Amino acid sequence: MSAPPQHVLTYGSTGTALHGKELLLAVSPGALGTNYTREGGFRYQVTDLLRPFQATSNLIGTRFVMSFVTAGAMTISEADLAARAREYADDRLDE
Repeated sequence: MSAPPQHVLTYGSTGTALHGKELLLAVSPGALGTNYTREGGFRYQVTDLLRPFQATSNLIGTRFVMSFVTAGAMTISEADLAARAREYADDRLDE
């Protein structure tokens, strides 16, 4: 039988295991970036769609870092994907 943990290390009044750590999301939505604008097909920016993750970050005490977004994942070329991977690595290694 499965049961929830008795002691939670990550959140709540006594959970501090993640406090002060960074939370960064690397997301790759399938649609083109032009869809993720107020005027685009979805009427929301990717940052709007990630708000629940930002709220969770606040709850668990992490520092929410601007997400790394690679839109158009359904049609991205291998070369462009490799370039984005390098950009991500360069961005994260600079900090």
